[in-house]
Amino acid sequence: MSNCLYLRFTNSDSQQLSWLPTDSNGPTEEPTLGSPEEAAEIAGSRRIILLAPAADVLLIQPSLPTQNRQRLLQAIPFALENQIASDIDQQHFTVGPQNKDNSLPVAIISKLKIEHWLNTLEAAGIRPHAIYPETLCLPYSEGDWTLLADKNRTLLRCGKFSGLTLDFENSQQMIALLLERAEESPPNKINLITCGEESQAQFNDSRLAEFTKELVVSSCDEEPLLLMAKNCNPSENLNLLHGPYQQDNRGQLIWRSWYPALTIALILTTLSIASALHELSRLDQQHQALSQQIEQLFKKSLPESRKMVNPRAQMSQKLQALQGNGSGNSSFLTLVNLTGKAINNQPKSTIDGLSYRQGELSIQLTIKDLQLLELLKKELEKSQLSVNIRSANVQKDSVKAHLQIGEMQ
Repeated sequence: MSNCLYLRFTNSDSQQLSWLPTDSNGPTEEPTLGSPEEAAEIAGSRRIILLAPAADVLLIQPSLPTQNRQRLLQAIPFALENQIASDIDQQHFTVGPQNKDNSLPVAIISKLKIEHWLNTLEAAGIRPHAIYPETLCLPYSEGDWTLLADKNRTLLRCGKFSGLTLDFENSQQMIALLLERAEESPPNKINLITCGEESQAQFNDSRLAEFTKELVVSSCDEEPLLLMAKNCNPSENLNLLHGPYQQDNRGQLIWRSWYPALTIALILTTLSIASALHELSRLDQQHQALSQQIEQLFKKSLPESRKMVNPRAQMSQKLQALQGNGSGNSSFLTLVNLTGKAINNQPKSTIDGLSYRQGELSIQLTIKDLQLLELLKKELEKSQLSVNIRSANVQKDSVKAHLQIGEMQ
């Protein structure tokens, strides 16, 4: 652990932290809850490590044909464009070492989200040295799965660089579906870790033992930061803090600290006609430079293509043709992740059954009323998912619905 300070946000607005200081002998005190300003008081010269909430980080492992590292990094955003609901230009990509089967570990997070974390911490005087997905800080042993039930959420680590967050109420059903999908290579063992009485009650009658050779159940303290800190291995993790966000990029740090003042100055400047004309000229030059860069990248990535019409579409089409069916598991995990989040936002909603076939997720759902069912459909469609309500049977105080969910073409 060395001389570190581990941080983990405990609420959605990033205003409360759980922190754990360590030295070469391990933790120096128990995990503590408080504000970023309070955490900054004990940071000192320690190495600051932030554990990113699993719900904000998408972990996938696409298969790409080339072995050239530079071309892989350039092609990743285009290859994953169809698997991401948001604009890829607004996403931050972290790429790990290539596996033996040519698959590539990739962590994807919104630029706005990571910038919000950094700005919140820097306002309190904290500058992280590394940001790791908390899912990849769960205990890992090759061939095993680790499941952590923490209050109102469930985290699953199902590989060295694989994991996701599950809807707490329906986590057992989702895990059962994932295990069915992995029937050709099921886990040797599932390590189930429950934190708190609520989590223990949720898995009290767990059926997970039916799907694995061995089920090991254990419990931890209310705050799982201690467990994550002990299993946070930088050499086997994906550090989100790179490129424009790395700490030693002083220009970026200075820019973020002065951003509010510069924003006000820019607004005042753009009010003048002369400034507006200058800005227009600058943008035109930037557009020409970017067009040249895109053309150079296109020629390097697809030297066999003689004509560039729509570079993004051409590169995406070429990569899909080379990949074949290699993105099936990523598509499935994306559907489960986005659907679970949407259902979790609807009160008194439970999943009665799940199945997945040919790129579509079939869900039997119990929901409070037809109005909430329509709201759920709209929320899923906002995530660029196609939703087909196959049936909706109104009962006394609920609605039984059958939904067919897939990715928009």
